[in-house]
Amino acid sequence: MTTRTSFINPIHLATASEKEAGAPDWIQIFPGGPTIKTDDGRSFKMSDVEALAKSLNDAGTPILIDYDHRSHYSADEGGNSEAAGWLTKFELREGALWAFAEWSAKAAGQITEKLYRFISPEFIAAKDGGEISELVAVALVNRPAFEMTAIANQQNPKEPKMEKIALALGLDKDADEKTILAAITKADVAHKTELATAQAKAKTPSTDDFMPRADYDAVLARAETAEKKAGEQDKVAFDGKVETMIAAAITAGKITPASKDHYVALCTNEETFENTRKALEVSPEVIGKTEITGKVDASDANDPNQIASLARAHQREQREVGIEVSTADAVHAVTKGAK
Repeated sequence: MTTRTSFINPIHLATASEKEAGAPDWIQIFPGGPTIKTDDGRSFKMSDVEALAKSLNDAGTPILIDYDHRSHYSADEGGNSEAAGWLTKFELREGALWAFAEWSAKAAGQITEKLYRFISPEFIAAKDGGEISELVAVALVNRPAFEMTAIANQQNPKEPKMEKIALALGLDKDADEKTILAAITKADVAHKTELATAQAKAKTPSTDDFMPRADYDAVLARAETAEKKAGEQDKVAFDGKVETMIAAAITAGKITPASKDHYVALCTNEETFENTRKALEVSPEVIGKTEITGKVDASDANDPNQIASLARAHQREQREVGIEVSTADAVHAVTKGAK
C-alpha cells in the first residue's frame, strides 16, 4: 500500500552546485539513502537510487517543478499548476538523486533574485516501511524544515490537517478518515436542511410577521376610503359652520352681503375660522341690521309662492339700501324661524 507525501530536501538550492551562478541546471532531489529522515521524525527509504533514476529516465516524461506544492491542491483549495520548470534527466551522485532542471524565465529570475531558494520533492512511498517508489513533482519553497537550514513546506500533509479538521468538527483528534467524512456529510446535510428551511420561510413568511400583499392592499384601500369619507364629512360640517357665521354677521350688519365670498375664502381651516370669528365679534356695524319686513309664518311655511314673493321683496328692500342679497340668502332670511 502506498501513500503520497512531501519531503523537503536539506540542500540549499542557490548552492546546489558551487560551479553554477543564478538558477542551477542540476539540483539535488533527495539526499543519499538508504534511510532519509525528516526533522518531524518521519523516516523514508531509498534502497536503490540508481533504479529510481533509471525508471524516471526510461519514462521520458518531464517532472513538474511548481511553486510551494500548489499543484498538489485543487483550484478550490487555492491550488495552481503553474510550472516553474521541468526535470528532464536524472542521475545518481554519491548516493543522492539529482536532476537536470529546465527553468522558466520567471522562475530563473526569481531564483537569481533569491525570491525562492530551496526545493521540496513530492513523492509516493509505501505506507509500511516508507520505501520511495515514485517522484511526483518538485516545488520551489522558502520555509525551513531542518535545523540551521532554511527549507520550505515541511509538514505531514495528512495528520496535522486531518487533526485540525477533526477538531473543527468536534471529533477526537485521532478520528479516522471515515469518521471525519461521515461528520462532514452530516454537517452538510444539516446545513442544507437549515438553508432550505430559511429559503422556504423567506418565500412564504409567517403571518405573525408579514401580511399577504392582497390583504395589505385591501386594508390600505379601506383605510384610505374611510379617511376620505371622514374628510368629506368634516368639510361639510366646517362649510356649514362658516356659512352660519357669515350669515349671522350679515344679519347683524357687520358685513355686507356682497362681502360674503371674501369672508368665506378667509376660512380655510379651524385656525383661520377662529381668527375670522373673533374679528367679526369686535367689528362695528357697517350697515344697519337687516330688518325683514316680511317673513313666512308657520301657516305659509310650505307655500313656495308665498316664500318666493317674500324673498323678492326682501331683496328689493336690501337693494334700496345698497345691499345685494342672493336668492338663497333671501329665502333663508324670510323662512328663518318658520316651522
